[in-house]
This record gives sequence, structure tokens and C-alpha cells, in this order.
Amino acid sequence: MRGFSQRKGVFRERKEPSAQRLVSEAFHGLRGADAGTLLTYYIGACPFVLFLLYFVADMSRSAFAAQRCGWESLCLAVLFVWMKAWHVFFTVRMVDRRRNVPVTRVSLRRLVRVAPAQGALHCTAAVVLPMAFLAALPFAWAYAFYHHVTVCGLTGEARMGAVRSEAWKHALEWPRQNHIIVFVISIFALFIFVNLYHAFVFLPLVLQRFLGVESIFTGGVHHFFNTTLVSVVIAMTYLCIDPLVKTVYALRTFYARAASDGADLLSDIRRLRGAAVVLTVFLCLLSAGSQAGRLTVARSGGIRSSELSVPPSQPRESTRASGVQPPVAALVSNQNEISGLREKSRRLDKEISAVIRRPEYAWRLPRSGVPRETGFVADALDLMGAWLRDFSRWIREWVLRLSDWWRRLFGRDEDAGAGGTWGFGDWRTVSWIVLISAVVTLAAFGIVWWLRRRKQARKGIVDAETVAAPEAPDVSDESVSAADMPDDKWERLAHDLLQQGRNRLALRALFFSMLAFLARQRLVSLATFKSNQDYLRELMPLAHALPTVPDAFLRNTARLERVWYGRHHATKQVVEAFVEDMKRIKGHSQSSSSDDRQ
Repeated sequence: MRGFSQRKGVFRERKEPSAQRLVSEAFHGLRGADAGTLLTYYIGACPFVLFLLYFVADMSRSAFAAQRCGWESLCLAVLFVWMKAWHVFFTVRMVDRRRNVPVTRVSLRRLVRVAPAQGALHCTAAVVLPMAFLAALPFAWAYAFYHHVTVCGLTGEARMGAVRSEAWKHALEWPRQNHIIVFVISIFALFIFVNLYHAFVFLPLVLQRFLGVESIFTGGVHHFFNTTLVSVVIAMTYLCIDPLVKTVYALRTFYARAASDGADLLSDIRRLRGAAVVLTVFLCLLSAGSQAGRLTVARSGGIRSSELSVPPSQPRESTRASGVQPPVAALVSNQNEISGLREKSRRLDKEISAVIRRPEYAWRLPRSGVPRETGFVADALDLMGAWLRDFSRWIREWVLRLSDWWRRLFGRDEDAGAGGTWGFGDWRTVSWIVLISAVVTLAAFGIVWWLRRRKQARKGIVDAETVAAPEAPDVSDESVSAADMPDDKWERLAHDLLQQGRNRLALRALFFSMLAFLARQRLVSLATFKSNQDYLRELMPLAHALPTVPDAFLRNTARLERVWYGRHHATKQVVEAFVEDMKRIKGHSQSSSSDDRQ
């Protein structure tokens, strides 16, 4: 929530939760998570990670890599979208557990609904995150943005624009906390990687030392540094650390939203309510048990020792051990089969050569002479590759032409500066610095111009006469406040709701109209964090000048709370009494304002 300083007259945002608290709470949440929630994560992550390891190994070693590249890439992309869609529900379930509400159910319809936005936004991470990491400074914001995209996957009915806007808003919040989280998680991931790598290194050595088991890793130290082992350890590190990262950013989004809707306070209230119910039931059972024990002892006069005797155990029946056939006959039969196979060695060689040419053993074969893949996907990939090669060639030629033009512009040749160095006094260094500065300046101006045009397009700057009237807010929404509309519009909305027979919503609209009127008269100051008692405390110092206003406000507040938060009905008599007190407030306030002006 927020705090208000009356001395300075400014609002101060609630202090952000520390990074240590979020990480600790994420650890606690993962330890207490049920199997269904964890399964929601790994159903999406494990197929993608396993297929990614297979894809890397197949494309780097297989002789048929060019033939299978297109379809395997398509399968990898589909599994990536599948993983991101399941991760949305994992983060939503972790937030539901923090809110102490029933977890969200996963259905095929919801997966299909969230998949397009997740795939469209997360596909840019492969380009944006490496560039942000090289630039170093924007990496934490970009890293947080993509995780918040996962957490906000169900925002605005999973529309890409709503998801992107809310994710970017949360990524910009609390930058100090975000940078500390990225640093702590990076250190933790490094330790997990080192521990897993040590486990893979020392386990074969321990097995060889104590059990005599030989493996490929015991043949030499260089086997511990192959790319397959490193890829497997990185994949296992990702599967260990990523649920924690998702939970941390899910909690970060939860606390950011709680600053406006108070979800953390409601969660604590639900937890205390559940603990109180359990404690009450336990005390009732304890008192009932103690009373039953007293009645039993009083009736029997004590416990007999015979009641504590244990009956002797019954003897077990002996069973015959089934005979086990000695393995001598099996060894003889195996020797006969081996001798038979030796006689057919020529046939065995042909079978081995046929088997070795199967696709699963083709990683040993050379890649020359293998036909390329044909079909729509392969043709599309070939066309895209040719387009990228032509584009890179055009960029290179354009850079060379620009370099020649710049050299001719300065009128110097290569021999003129042969005796110098590439210091700040060299003409080439100065010219390239000027060129790069000009390009960067033009790019910056272009970005600023584009951002301003985009901002103006969003705001829709038009004449005041053509501005459409804003739609009436939903009175049943708890996030709606009296500051959303002036008092006359609230009163008009209440009149419309009364005509529709929706007295409960009309009463709340009348209450907002009363608050907006008091704020317009500068008797109270509206704020989303304030309660009705806070507004009453602001009106109490005015009791000597406006004695009727605090009493009428108190009565109307009690009527609204009984109807809105209690079980009372908004009858016609309640609404009429509310309107009468609101007229008294408006009459005394306006008369006081006219006296002050005179």
C-alpha cells in the first residue's frame, strides 16, 4: 500500500520488498508447492530441453543433419511455445498459492489461448538478451521483462498488447531490487553448475575406485570436457534454477500489484482465518477428549493390568524353499550359440554393415554424398538462407563504398599516413570517430522522434470538441475510486442504476459522488489507500464549523458498509435515507463556502 505525509503533502510509495525476502519466500514456496504445480512446470520444460539436447547433438554429428534440419527446427519451435504456455500456468499457480486462493486449473483451451502471445514475445529473447548482456546495463530490465511476460500471460485475456504493456511496466519497477535478484540468482546458478559438474566428474571415478566399473570418463581427463557433458550439465542447471527464477518474478509481480489492490493483506487475513479455525477445532477436540477420559476413569475406577497384556504372537508356518536350477546348463548353451555364430562370420559381417548404415548409427559416417532434404520447409529455409547471404553481402559492399567515399572526401591515401600510427592524431581515426558519432547521433534522433510519434498516437491528441466522453467505470470493481469521475457524473450513474433496479451498485455510486463532492469542496483529499475512517478523521476538525457534515458522513458510511460488505439489502428506504444525508452534507458545505466567500 502507500503512505501519506501530511507535513509535506506528498504521497510516498510503499517500500519495496527486499531481494533477499523474495528469494527466501520463493524457496519456501517451492518447498511447499504440491506435485501438480511442479508437474505443470516440468511438463512444459522437459520435452523442450531433451529435444534441444538431441537437436544440438544431431546437427553437430549426424551425417543426415542437412536432411533433417528443417523438420527438427520446426519441432523445436513448437516445443518452445509449448514450454512457455505451461510456464504461464506454473507462475499463476504460484501466485495463487501466495494469495491463499484455489489454484488455477489448466485446460487445453487456455493453453491454446496463451500460446500465441508467449511465442511472439519470447521468440525475440534469443536476440535481445545476448545484445543486452553485451551492453551490460539494460540486461536486468530485459531479463525481468521476459519473465514478467510469463507471469502476466493471462492479462487482458492473453492479448499480446496487454501482456507486453504490463510486463514492461513491472520490469521498470524497483530497479535496485531487480539488479540484486539477477546477481544473486547468477551466483546461485554458478554454484549449481559447479556442483552438478563435480558430481558427473567424481561419480565415474568413485565407481571405478570402489566397484571397478570402467566407463568412457575413466579413459582420460579430456573426456570430462566434451560438449555433450557440458550441454547436459547446463540443461540440468536450467531445470533446477528456472523454477526458482519464475517464482521470484511471480512474487515480484504479486507485490507490485498488491500496491494497488492490497492482495498481500487479504492473503494474510485468509491465512490467519484458517489458522484460527484449526486452533478452535483442536481446542474443542482436546477438551472433549479430556472430558471423555475423566468419565472413563471415573466409571472403571482405573485401568486394569490385564487390559495392557499383549497376546502372544502366532508361530509362523515353515515353507519349503523352491529349488533353483544351477546355471551350468545355461553356460553350456551359450557356448554352443557362440560357436555357431563363429561359423557364420561372413553372414554376420553383412548384417553389421547393414545395421551400421541405419540413421541412429549415422553420426559416424561422413556427410559427403548425403542428399539434402526436399520439401516446403527445406525450400523455405534455403530461400531464407540465400536472402540473408545476399543481405550480408549488400551490407558489406555498402560499408566498403562508404569507406572509400570517406577516404576520397579527406583527400588522403594510404601512403600518406603510412608512417603514422592509429592514434588520435591519425586522420583515419579522427574520420571514423566523426562518422560513428554522426551515425549514433542520427540514430538517437530517429529513436526519439519515433518514440514521440508513438506517444502522440497513443494519446490521440485531437481537438477538445471531438474528444469522446469516457465510459462509465464498473462500480462493482474494487479498484474503482471516487477520483475517477466528478460528483455530478457519479450521481447521474447512480440514478441510472436505480432505474435498472440495481440498488446496491447505486448506493456505492452515491457514496463516490459524496466523496467527490467533499474533495471538490476541499474538505477531504482523495487517495486509493485511504479508508472511510481516514476520510472521517479529516472531517472531524471541521465539526465546529460544519456540525452536521461528520455525523451525516458517518451514517452514510455505516449504511454503505452494511450493504456492500455485510448481508443487509439495499432497500428503497436505505437509499432514500442515504440521499437525505447527502443533501444535508451538500447544503451545509455549500452554505459554508458561500459564507467564506462573503
